[in-house]
Amino acid sequence: MLNLVMQNIDILTHFTEVARDDRITVYTLKEAERATFLAKLPGPFRVMYISDEDLQWRLDNLSTQREDEISEKIPSDAILKSGEFTELLAYFLVPERYAPDCEPRPPKWRWKEEKNIPAHFTDVIFFHQLDTNFPGTNDYVISVETKSRASRPGPAESALQKAINDVEKDFNSRLAESFFHLKTKYKDDRDLDSLSKLTRFMDAARFPGYLKHFKALAVVDDQYGDSHIGNITQWPIYIKDTFEVILVRIVELQNGYEETYANMLGT
Repeated sequence: MLNLVMQNIDILTHFTEVARDDRITVYTLKEAERATFLAKLPGPFRVMYISDEDLQWRLDNLSTQREDEISEKIPSDAILKSGEFTELLAYFLVPERYAPDCEPRPPKWRWKEEKNIPAHFTDVIFFHQLDTNFPGTNDYVISVETKSRASRPGPAESALQKAINDVEKDFNSRLAESFFHLKTKYKDDRDLDSLSKLTRFMDAARFPGYLKHFKALAVVDDQYGDSHIGNITQWPIYIKDTFEVILVRIVELQNGYEETYANMLGT
C-alpha cells in the first residue's frame, strides 16, 4: 500500500480562535459558514475509512454498489459516529493549525476490524521529522485524545475533563503501546516509508530524543461549551511535555455529524 499523504482541507477559516487565559484554546464555528464547513467533510472523512483506490477495486471486481461498499466501512452506531466525527475533525484540524507538513498521519480508521467497534489506542497521532536525513531533538510527535458531547452535559460533566484524563493515560503508557500497534499495521500494509519514519521515534538506541505534544480536544454543541469549560476539575501536574486543551464548539453538532455520515455515502 502506498504511503497515505493527506492534504489539509482549509477548515480553520470557518472558525474563530480564542486563546483563553486559563490555557484553553477555543475554536467556534461561525454560524454563517456552517453549511460550507460541513460540505467539505464527507469526501475527506470517507477516505479515512476506505481509499478511492480500494473502493474502485471493489466496484470493478465485485459488481457491487458504491453506496453499499461505503456503508460497510463507516459506522452506523450513533455514539460511535459522534466519537469518530470528533477524531476525524481533530485529524484535519490539528495538523492544519500546528504542523501542516507532519508525516506520517496514521489512518487508523481503515484498520478497524468492525465498523461499529472503536479503533485501538491513541485517538489521533502525528509524527514530524524536520530533516529525514538527520534526526534531531526538535523532531516531535503529537498525541491527541478526543471526546464529544452533542447533548446537554450533566451538572458536573465535562467532555474536556474526560479528554484530559485520557491524555494522562497516553502519557503514562498508551502512546508507547500505540507505536507498536502502528508498527504492526504499517508492516501489514507493506508501507516501508511510514515504517521507516516511525522507527525514528521508536529506536532510542539509534536516534536522539524528540519532543512530545499532548493535546486534549473536545467537540461539543456550541450552546453547552461554557459548561464543559466550567466543569474542569483537574489538570495534569506531572506531564513535563507540551500540553494543551482545545475546545471546538459547533452549532447543532448532532445534526452536523449525522449529515456528514449520511453524505459520505455519496462520495
